[in-house]
Amino acid sequence: MIDRLLDALGDFAAAFAQLTLESAPFLLLGLIMAGIIGVLLPKKTLTSILGTGRWTSIIRAAVVGVPLPLCSCSVLPAAVSLHRSGARRGATTGFLVSTPENGVDSIALSYALMGLPFTALRVVTATLTAIATGFLVELAGSERKQSNSLTVKPCCASNQNDSCCTSEDHTHEPAKNGSVIERSIRYAFGEVLTEIGGWLAIGLLVAAAILAFVPSDFIETYGQGPLGMLVVLAIAVPMYICAAGSTPMAAALLASGMSPGTVLVFLLAGPATNIASFGVLKQELGARSAALVMLSVGATSIAAGLIVDALLPTSWFAIADDVGAHADFIPDFVRVFSAAVLGIALMAPAIRRMTKRMFPSRDHGRALEGA
Repeated sequence: MIDRLLDALGDFAAAFAQLTLESAPFLLLGLIMAGIIGVLLPKKTLTSILGTGRWTSIIRAAVVGVPLPLCSCSVLPAAVSLHRSGARRGATTGFLVSTPENGVDSIALSYALMGLPFTALRVVTATLTAIATGFLVELAGSERKQSNSLTVKPCCASNQNDSCCTSEDHTHEPAKNGSVIERSIRYAFGEVLTEIGGWLAIGLLVAAAILAFVPSDFIETYGQGPLGMLVVLAIAVPMYICAAGSTPMAAALLASGMSPGTVLVFLLAGPATNIASFGVLKQELGARSAALVMLSVGATSIAAGLIVDALLPTSWFAIADDVGAHADFIPDFVRVFSAAVLGIALMAPAIRRMTKRMFPSRDHGRALEGA
C-alpha cells in the first residue's frame, strides 16, 4: 500500500516537473510578446478599432482580442470601458469572448503542450465563437440604458485580491513611464504574470494529478460524445479559470484519452464564462444579453466539439505518448532557465514584501526619528 502510494506520488512529481519544464520557454516567450502588445496597443487604439461598423466591428473585435494578454478577470473591466467609450454591444461581447479564450501566452503554451493542429483549432474556433456571440447579441438589440455605476470590479466577485476593487483605479494597462522595453517587461512580469500565475500553477498541479492518478480508461469511456461534452460544459461554465491555466489541464485530459472535441469545449467555455462575467454583463448590458452570451458560448462550443470529433482525424491531436513532445527541440538548459526566471518573477512580490518588513526603508526611519 505504501509502495503504491509512493509510486503514485513519484508519478505525480515527474508529471508536474515535465509539464513545468515543457511549458516554461513558451510561456516566457508568450509573456514577452504579451508585454509588447500591451504597451503598443493601448485602450484608445482599441476603442477606435471597435467603435465603428455594426457587423464589421464584431469581426474586428474578435480578431483583435486573440493576441491580447487579458485574462478572465481583467477583460471584464476592459470590455465595460470599451462599451462606455462607444463600442457597440456586439463588438463588446465579441471582444469579451475572444480575448480570454486566447492570448499570446496561452497560444504559446498550447503549442508547447498540445501541438500545432490543436493550437490552430483552438484559435480558429474561439474566434468564430466570439463572432457568433457578438452577432447574436447585436441582433437581439438594446434592452436598457447602460449603467454608469459599476462600483465593484469583476475580479473581486471572483475572490481575487483587493487591489482591483474599484472601477476607477485599476485599468489593467501598463504604466506610461520608461522605454517600451522597460514598460513591456514590467507589464508582462508584473500585471500579466501576477494575474495568471496562480491559476497556471493550479492548472499544472491538476494536470499532473490527472496524468498520475486518473485511469485513462475512465476518461476514454466518459470523456467524449454529447453527454461528456455537456458534463464538461456544466463544470467549465461557472468556473473562474484563465486560458493559460486551463491549457495544462486540457493537455492532460487529451493525453489521458478524452476526445479532442470534448477538450475543445473545456477550453472554449471555461475562460469565456463564469459567474463574475455573467454578473457584470447583466449590470452593464442587461440580463438578456448576459444570458445570450452564456447560451451562445455553450452552444457553439458543443457544436464545434461535435464537428471536430465527427470530421477531423483523431491522429491529428494525438499526444498520449508524451505531453509536450512537440517542444522537444528546446534544449534542457533553456527549459530550466525559463522555469527559474518564471519562478523568481512569481516569488518577487512576496520577497519584496518580506524585505520591507524585515528592513524598513531609511526614509521611514528618518520620519520616525523626526516624530
